[in-house]
Amino acid sequence: MEDVKQTKDAEFFEGILKKINTFMYSEVRHFLKKKKKFGRRIYVEKDQKLKFLSSYEWNNPKIQLTQRERQYFLKRKDYCPFRKMYYDYYDFIEPWRFILRIKPNMITHYKPVNAELEKEYAEVEYYIKQYKVQGIIQKKFYGKSNSWKTEYKTDLIKSIRYFHYKMSATEIAESLEDDYVRKF
Repeated sequence: MEDVKQTKDAEFFEGILKKINTFMYSEVRHFLKKKKKFGRRIYVEKDQKLKFLSSYEWNNPKIQLTQRERQYFLKRKDYCPFRKMYYDYYDFIEPWRFILRIKPNMITHYKPVNAELEKEYAEVEYYIKQYKVQGIIQKKFYGKSNSWKTEYKTDLIKSIRYFHYKMSATEIAESLEDDYVRKF
């Protein structure tokens, strides 16, 4: 609020706001959401809340909460039904000091698309999607060919198969070279 900005503690509360501020995005500029009331759908305002600090964030030296800033937080407990335990969090006592501000966040410029690169990418994708090449790549990376199943997205470095079926990029390129296949 304007009266808080004009006080001597304006910089102090702005520092707290930088640590507990949240950002919300909406499809429409009015920040409304649908809610059912007596069987009808009505539009109500979205609630914007400040971020709670967990016990880990409370003790984290990166946030650097001073003793004066810590006085404006209240420790609360809440029950988590998924973990079946209580957890502590710290809530800001005076949220009335901050007001909701809406800024436009619209896409006004698009990144230009290079048609030649897109064409080359489509050709490479077409080459890889052929049955024979896709099976070879599947077998080299995952150890067996499962063309009828969907590929599982796994981190190759963490998987054990990565060490058993490790190949360099040149070996993969040499194995994929074929005289009967069109070259780019």
